[in-house]
Amino acid sequence: MICCTIVIRGFFSLKIVIFEVLIMPYTNEEGGRLNNFAAEPKVYQAAPPTKSQQRNYLFWGVAAITLVGGLLAVAFYASQAG
Repeated sequence: MICCTIVIRGFFSLKIVIFEVLIMPYTNEEGGRLNNFAAEPKVYQAAPPTKSQQRNYLFWGVAAITLVGGLLAVAFYASQAG
C-alpha cells in the first residue's frame, strides 16, 4: 500500500491511498509499459430454475405487465381529458 498526502493551496489536504494488488497478472509490453488484466471468474453451468423460482418469475412478470399497462392507461386517459 502506498500512501501520500497532497495539500492544495493550504486550505485542505487530500489523502490518497493506492493499493497495490500483487495477484493481478500483468505483462511487460514493448517500451517497458505494464499491462494489467482482470482476474477471470470461474465459469460454471447455471442450474435451471426450481418450481418456486418459476412461480416467482411468473408472478413478477404479471405484476410488471399490470403496472406498465395501468400507467399507460392513466397516461392515455389523462391526455384525453381537457
